[in-house]
Amino acid sequence: MNPGTVGKKLREVYVGGMQPGMTPKVLKTWFSEMITNLPAYKVKYRDSISRGQLPVLDATVNETKNFAFVEFATEELASTAIEFDRAQFFGANLKIKRPTGVGLAVTAPLDVKPYRDQGILPPPTELHAQQQQLTAAWTVQAKKQRELYIGNLQQGVITRDNITMVVNAACQHLPEYQPELGPVVLNVDMSADGKYCFVEFQSDVLATQGKEVLNDLELVGRRLIVDRPQGYLAPDGTVTGVRGTVLRPDPLTGLVKPTFNATAGFGTL
Repeated sequence: MNPGTVGKKLREVYVGGMQPGMTPKVLKTWFSEMITNLPAYKVKYRDSISRGQLPVLDATVNETKNFAFVEFATEELASTAIEFDRAQFFGANLKIKRPTGVGLAVTAPLDVKPYRDQGILPPPTELHAQQQQLTAAWTVQAKKQRELYIGNLQQGVITRDNITMVVNAACQHLPEYQPELGPVVLNVDMSADGKYCFVEFQSDVLATQGKEVLNDLELVGRRLIVDRPQGYLAPDGTVTGVRGTVLRPDPLTGLVKPTFNATAGFGTL
């Protein structure tokens, strides 16, 4: 499975238990209204709302077996749609889950408590609550998967805005960048001394390609040192982007635990 397919799968949900004859248009409309009416969506996605961008990108319905796959604009919105599991939809209780092979969500959902308080959504099951706890832990890891360490900055000269501008200019033409999902850079955390920073990208695959583009790029007379931050989980299950550091996932939780190494070059703020 290529990176583009993986990214799409993380933004999809499987929908079962539908009434016969359901159409993609009706399904897209229902999910869009459920999400856009959430207070948390109105606050966090106000830029998308102002641009007229909808939370649902596509819906494919299998009319023979009465199930569908719905694609959302972000992983967070797909995780939010999972919260709608067992909701009433044209007299049927929907079965909403991740597509086969995706497993547990790695991005926490928006707050759907208003819907639960109003009885629009049923109370969460005990299993659901446990999954939410794991998802919360994975949210931290998912952010790290989208980050790059950028070092050797000119102290007292380079600012957060400078980094955002440079990274945007260097990466906005990469094929991995998807303009409909938002900007290249989601966040920049500068170190207190201004010598390095951590840049959060739109996606893991964009960060991977961004590393190749940005590493050794000259900025104000200095060559940038770009790598993955400590804690990044590589496809082979180890962290290879950090000098001298090897991380392996916990066999029970799947979360990574660092092995201390004094020579590791890149850590956290």
